Amino acid sequence: MNFCFHRLAGFAVATIVCAAPTAAVRADEPSQERIADTAPRFLVASIGGWGYDLTGSVVNGARLDFKNDLNLRASDKKTFALGYIPSRLGWIPALDVDYIQIKANGEETFGGTTLFGTVPLTSSTTITNHADINDLELSARWPYKVGTLTIAAGATVTRLNGPVVVAIANSSQQSREDIDEVFPLPSLALIWQPVRSLRLTARGDYVRYKGDAAETYEATALWKMFGPLGIEAGYRHRRYKVVDGDYVLDAKLNGALVKVRYEMPF
Repeated sequence: MNFCFHRLAGFAVATIVCAAPTAAVRADEPSQERIADTAPRFLVASIGGWGYDLTGSVVNGARLDFKNDLNLRASDKKTFALGYIPSRLGWIPALDVDYIQIKANGEETFGGTTLFGTVPLTSSTTITNHADINDLELSARWPYKVGTLTIAAGATVTRLNGPVVVAIANSSQQSREDIDEVFPLPSLALIWQPVRSLRLTARGDYVRYKGDAAETYEATALWKMFGPLGIEAGYRHRRYKVVDGDYVLDAKLNGALVKVRYEMPF
């Protein structure tokens, strides 16, 4: 009887001693919240080119088509962006700042007779025209992750600023409109990252108010080749419609997009 009691007691002590280190290890294991808190944040920078085709029209009494009447061609297609990716899902949004310069020039002999603003156009008139508009976007989106898919909703604020000039060649007669518009747009993005080195993104922004309108649709694939450095390529569409009295600018920009992207953890 005593022998059995001592053996049972010894077994219980051995069990407690063996179990104690295991419990200690589990206590030291980081929780999911602690893992999320120590996940890196990222600062993002990218530079590249957007090979967009510029189409649309401008109305100032008469309507002139960018292609047929003005022969307007884009001359600057660089794109720059900065961004911030938070370390975890929460109240802090992902931020993006994107800048392009919509710069275009054209010259065409007009094929009719009309009055554009205060500028008389005849069949012998050679029109010179140019646009130099700064396009600055600031986006804030709050992400929600479901497995490898992230849904990010928020807003984009776009500011367009710069002149659009239609003039008669070798003359002081011209129609000049200084564009200065701010568009607040609801924004939605879908991000799918099946593996660490590949990320697919689709985003859309849209607003229409009192005749003015702005929209952006973009789909890209990011291939991270060398750690934080990657190549991002895809397609981007933007449309801006600005109404100011009798003046209406309706511009569409569509084309392929290629950028070098750097994501720095910190």
